[in-house]
Amino acid sequence: NALRNLEGYSKIDLSKLADPESFESNYVVHENDVIIIPEIRNEVYVWGGIADVGYYEFKNGKNVNDYIKEAGGFTEQALGEDDVYLIKGKSRIWIHVDDNFRNNIEAGDFIYIKKDSPKSLDYYLYRIGLITGIIGSTATLIFLFTTIK
Repeated sequence: NALRNLEGYSKIDLSKLADPESFESNYVVHENDVIIIPEIRNEVYVWGGIADVGYYEFKNGKNVNDYIKEAGGFTEQALGEDDVYLIKGKSRIWIHVDDNFRNNIEAGDFIYIKKDSPKSLDYYLYRIGLITGIIGSTATLIFLFTTIK
């Protein structure tokens, strides 16, 4: 499943690989190549700013909020209900979920809740260094102008 996420989605008929007129003939298969056929999952993957990231059983009629509740709800890192996306499993199209959302959820879809990433110590030190540099330069300029007068 992770490979499918990285490479996208392709559907080919392996019996047509040798037919030069077919679309499938564009694929080159060498000896020792590995072809992975992922299992069909009757699940929806929920991740991001939620309490329990993972796969949840797909059921017709469930909406995005049902899956978010099942995954433990929003965490403190979640940016909020305005930053929820449904990613279609087959096409990888990202659909922003809002109050007017009317798209059907299908098995294999993903629900992503955008979250604020924790910042590292380096991030804060870099920011402090920038601010200190600006203040130091400004103080130096003020000192030079006052001593020249």
